[in-house]
Amino acid sequence: MTELQELPIPNPSFTSIRQLNQLYVDKTSLIYELARFNSRQYFLARPRRFGKSLLISTLESLFRDGLKMFHGLAIEKLWKDRGTYKVLRLDFSGIPCETKENFEKAAVMKFFGSATDAGLLEAVSTPESFPSIAFLMEAICRKSKDNSVVLLVDEYDSPLCANLNNPEVFARIQNSIHDFYAVVKEYAGKFRFVFITGVTRFRHVAIFSAGSSIKDITLNPKFGTLLGYTEDDLSDSKPLGRYILRAAADINHIPEEKVSKNQIDSLKNEIRRYYDGYCFDNECGTHVYQTWSVLNFLSLDDKHKFLDYWYDSGGVSALLVNYFESHGGLFSQTEDMTFSATDFSSASSLADMDPGVLLTQCGYYTIKKVIDGEITVGIPNMELQHAQAMLLRERLFDYKKINSASESKTILSKKEITPEECADFFNKIFNAVSSENKVTDEYQACDYIKVYCLGSGFSIHREYHQKNGRADITVEFPDHRLVVEMKFARSESSYEKLLKSAEQQILDRDYGNYIPAKALVRFAMVFSAREQKIIRCSEVK
Repeated sequence: MTELQELPIPNPSFTSIRQLNQLYVDKTSLIYELARFNSRQYFLARPRRFGKSLLISTLESLFRDGLKMFHGLAIEKLWKDRGTYKVLRLDFSGIPCETKENFEKAAVMKFFGSATDAGLLEAVSTPESFPSIAFLMEAICRKSKDNSVVLLVDEYDSPLCANLNNPEVFARIQNSIHDFYAVVKEYAGKFRFVFITGVTRFRHVAIFSAGSSIKDITLNPKFGTLLGYTEDDLSDSKPLGRYILRAAADINHIPEEKVSKNQIDSLKNEIRRYYDGYCFDNECGTHVYQTWSVLNFLSLDDKHKFLDYWYDSGGVSALLVNYFESHGGLFSQTEDMTFSATDFSSASSLADMDPGVLLTQCGYYTIKKVIDGEITVGIPNMELQHAQAMLLRERLFDYKKINSASESKTILSKKEITPEECADFFNKIFNAVSSENKVTDEYQACDYIKVYCLGSGFSIHREYHQKNGRADITVEFPDHRLVVEMKFARSESSYEKLLKSAEQQILDRDYGNYIPAKALVRFAMVFSAREQKIIRCSEVK
């Protein structure tokens, strides 16, 4: 049995990964397609933790050192360019941006260091010689020969996203970045290759202006799998497949040689359910797994637990935080959304950004289908269902009150739970709803339960489609299934009638009785608009 390579967690450096003999999933055939022609300039948007920085690092190594670090990878047999280049690498994330002045100063210092390391500045130069990154870029271009420089920019939009609710600073930094790319555009002949990454695309930046030679490949089907793991990457014959075998052995407490095909397939299905489903392809022909989550699940550190690694690694992006703040602090959409494909590239500010576009760019939604220029997006997997539930929980509930529900949430898992116990648990959730988010109908009541329970790790479904209809709430447990039919009462006189109606609906439509068969726990409940709580409940056998 061969020893497994170390997983690269957290290591965004291609050279370091190769030197340490860590696992590298070979994307270099696609990198070759990106970089083989002279003077190409590209922009790629992806959510955080999808490998953008590793891609930038790989390109840096290729152009700076040639094939030195690429032995055994696909590009070794494809790459014909034997030259090396001066590589300018600039990462905009982490640069202070409270004002335009401190942004420019910090960015110049960072860019100056990269240019000096690449040998593109005179030895007598100092950062103070350059009042802006545009000025520094122009000095580099004037000194450089044609087709001799490679420019790699990571997270170009980070300072813009951080200032979406500060219009004055946003506009001034936007102008600074515009001026920088205007220089790149003017001196396009100096560059062998330009590659820019970010999370979103703001149209009033020079890289996206009319006449720009920078091509946006964000939704190009050819590069839909450039970042993220594919099904083939996780196949049994590939290095990650070996890790899946080890995980299956650990989970089942057996030696690797005793692991069956069914056990491997079962584990792959769960990995798929939790971490797959992302599509970055305007033809909707490819899908990928979230790399960060898959790597962390396969590592031994967390003992192969299905946790929300992507969300837990960085919380909520600045882009999404600022959206919540500018839109009243709440976005509660949980169903699929459809909008025009042009909306992906038309936003100039947060105010005119479609919420579906925003959630897709931040990684909470992904493309589900594309028909006649209309893109439908939705939640890609279980991890992101939990992540969105956590986002909504933070904005729906008063956390001074939510502890009461958190302390008693285990009651929901009891196979012998009574309708009164279940109603009491749900009422603790409703009691924690902030005053501005009052329940106004049956759907909202069920949504609040779903949001809380998803964020707490329960496998809960709203209006889960069954052969005879859709139950309001279905919660799956290993050995039983909890089904709730909820009615909304606007007057006290309707309580009993609505309870009987809910009971009869469960019986008539036989809610919960589907494959795989499980023991059923079925409750009818009535929520009172006046009391803002469940006021009646019963069990349906």
